[in-house]
Amino acid sequence: MSKRFLICLLFLCLGVGCFSVAALAEEESEQESVYVYVTLADEKGVLVLTHEEITVTDTDGDGVFTIHDALVCAHIQKYSEGQKGYNAEQTEYGLSMTKLWGCENGGAFGYYLNNASPLSLSDPIEKGDSVHAFVYTDTEGFTDTYCYFDKEHTAVSDGKLTLTLYTLGYDADWNPVSLPLAGASILIDGKETSYVTDEEGKVTLTFDGAGYCVISAEKEGVTLVPPVCAVAVSSDSADTGDRSMLLWVGLGLASLIAVLPLRKRLKHEKL
Repeated sequence: MSKRFLICLLFLCLGVGCFSVAALAEEESEQESVYVYVTLADEKGVLVLTHEEITVTDTDGDGVFTIHDALVCAHIQKYSEGQKGYNAEQTEYGLSMTKLWGCENGGAFGYYLNNASPLSLSDPIEKGDSVHAFVYTDTEGFTDTYCYFDKEHTAVSDGKLTLTLYTLGYDADWNPVSLPLAGASILIDGKETSYVTDEEGKVTLTFDGAGYCVISAEKEGVTLVPPVCAVAVSSDSADTGDRSMLLWVGLGLASLIAVLPLRKRLKHEKL
């Protein structure tokens, strides 16, 4: 099978697949849902969701997609016992989290929207937003430190990736600021590496071969809320070029096969 034919087939499959996905997305908007990315860490500081795409609906019927809705839907879609793993109640401080990923610890939880501290769980969200929530591992001093990479998801084709790690702090006037975090050790899929962030919070990683991995970090003497960068590493070597192309063709065909019946079912349900 020639490369030219494979390229044509690739673009045909991806084109039709993208058209179908776009049509499906339009139908989903008519059903009043949006997608966001959710990352969660449990009471042991372990990542249980890493930049997972979650379809969010208006679970409380208030007419607004909120952080609360995103966390409800994340548990419904990803937690073993569904919505039972999450709860929030109205308190003197507004809507407050009382349970996350099955853990109840008296309200020691944190959450961020697009790496910024929101006012409450009732803050609105938009398509493509990132929601990070975590259980405090230090329920006495609350020293867990929120940090994040400058990229939450990316693709690597040349085998190298440079990231900058930031932590949230305050200036002299108590305005929130992002500060580079030096001396943090990098984890790849939860395993220790020799990579460490420099004084500017930067680190350059080198990858061998293709695959998917999750980058995080830890620092001795500091309790970090684990940051996340989801990385898709591709190979451009001559030995894998044809197989990679065939893989993309297969993905295009698979998406087309999966999406079309769903579109028909959605139309049927509307009727």
